[in-house]
Amino acid sequence: MLVLALAQVVRAFGERLRVFKDSTRSDPGNLGDYNAIADTINLASSKLELAVRDITAPQRAFLDGIAKAVNAPPLAAGEARTVTAAHDALRAWWKKLPSVAKVAALYPTESRQCIESLRQVLDDGTAERFDLMLSRLPGVYAGEPVDTINAKQAAEWAKQFAADVKQINTGLVLAQRDVAAAVLALHGKTGDTVECEKTVEDWFKNLTSDQRAPERCNDHEDAQRLLMVLNDGSKTFEVKLTQDLPNGWGFSPVAEWTSLQTTAFKAKWEQSKKAIEEIKPLVNDPDVAPDELTTKVKEGVYEVEDGAKIQIQIPAGAKSVIYTLGNETVEEALEKITMKDSGAITVDLKGQATGDLKVHALDEAGNTSRVVTYRLRHKQKQHEISIKKEDLFGEQGSFKFPDSLSAFIAVVRSLTSKALERKIITPAAAEQIKTALDAIKKG
Repeated sequence: MLVLALAQVVRAFGERLRVFKDSTRSDPGNLGDYNAIADTINLASSKLELAVRDITAPQRAFLDGIAKAVNAPPLAAGEARTVTAAHDALRAWWKKLPSVAKVAALYPTESRQCIESLRQVLDDGTAERFDLMLSRLPGVYAGEPVDTINAKQAAEWAKQFAADVKQINTGLVLAQRDVAAAVLALHGKTGDTVECEKTVEDWFKNLTSDQRAPERCNDHEDAQRLLMVLNDGSKTFEVKLTQDLPNGWGFSPVAEWTSLQTTAFKAKWEQSKKAIEEIKPLVNDPDVAPDELTTKVKEGVYEVEDGAKIQIQIPAGAKSVIYTLGNETVEEALEKITMKDSGAITVDLKGQATGDLKVHALDEAGNTSRVVTYRLRHKQKQHEISIKKEDLFGEQGSFKFPDSLSAFIAVVRSLTSKALERKIITPAAAEQIKTALDAIKKG
């Protein structure tokens, strides 16, 4: 009889009935099914304590706001949000979050206190659901646990919680960006993960083949790990940056961080980068020097004239030098422009005003030097209009801005010639421009 009576009490009061193991009301009890009720009645030492708690309309509104913020299923028409349903939805959301998203230091200063308080409240898995949902959770925004909630508080606190949820849901992305920004700073750049991928790939590509070889870093484990990860073509850059590298360096994947490890990660990258760059190449860079009709403007920049030549010296220990010039690709150069003896090459920019000379050396074992790039500009043609391929804005023209009257006249003559070719102006108009330029030149 007592079992049936207690079962009817449980059914009548529903979720408003709170069950505790004893009068301290610190640990929840269990009357969730018939067997639990029977066991409680039959246990002589049972000190189970029952309490009934009414839920006010503002509390219901607060529960509904919490549930909606964590994307709980919508209610049917006329259905009220229960404490249990809101509690379960909140717990499910919190459980799915990556650990790093719960780190308050990720977020703006003004949000950190609330997010840290949320973490402390929601990490307590022993909290009784009524106490959690109607006292401790609203207490995060009230400043202390509460006993009651009015309509205004319910709306404000639910709104604040929803804003915190939106921030916390972006936590993993923020942590990944934080790591990417730290790496970019070491390469003199700023940006996000996409920019970081491009920067790191460019840096890695510009290393010599022996600098990219992990076995050259046997005395620097962290640098060796960086090379091994970057050499792995089966993983995306995001996986390499946020999982493989931090895990390999002893930090665990970024998603699993319980405190920010960005500073330590950055230090590991900086030390590894330095160690890799200090690896002495097995093949030295080829020497490049100006020859006939070539003038050095500054380091890495040459001014050339028609028929200009440049000297390329094969370094000791190398068998050949491979170079590209103008618009030729590296693949074409590997087949067509290989020098097995030191000497002069003739510069042919194929009618362009500027071009690049890219050169690297190769030894018998296939090791390569760095690819060294020299910028070339044609002395007579640098003030002529250079037409680039068509893009969203149509064909693009570029030229060196004139620094003298003769250079100004050269730019206008070139522009006039291009306009005449495209029939933008008539021959008569072109002749008028030429006459005007001649008069300007004479003074």
